[in-house]
Amino acid sequence: MVHTKLALCHHRASHSWKNVSGRHPLTPDPLTRYAFEIVHNHFSPSLTSKRLFATPSTSAPDGIKCDTRGNVYSGCGDGVNVWSPGGVLIGKIVIPGGVANFCFTRKGELVLLNETRVWVVDVDGWVQGALLRGMGINVD
Repeated sequence: MVHTKLALCHHRASHSWKNVSGRHPLTPDPLTRYAFEIVHNHFSPSLTSKRLFATPSTSAPDGIKCDTRGNVYSGCGDGVNVWSPGGVLIGKIVIPGGVANFCFTRKGELVLLNETRVWVVDVDGWVQGALLRGMGINVD
């Protein structure tokens, strides 16, 4: 297994200059998630090797979070989409109205929010947010 530091992002096209299809002519679909390798040049991080990571099936994704196994979670128009570290969709938590924001709490639990409701969702017991563990926060 190769361990490379990656940055994930999505593209938000400018709303000021669009072609007849409604999209900026030089930018990709705003639903698309990209992965970049993080390299250090002269002690400064840079993003290289842009590649397609994933494309949600509904609406623009909002927020990106990872668990301790490298799976990638994103709030989408149909709930939370979960991709493997390689960009393969491995599951969805379907929520009516989609998910605008979410967070990992204790192991095996997510809190999901949209415009009208808050959900506490039980997931596999090993699931833990990578950011929490990286900060040394014990969530057991």
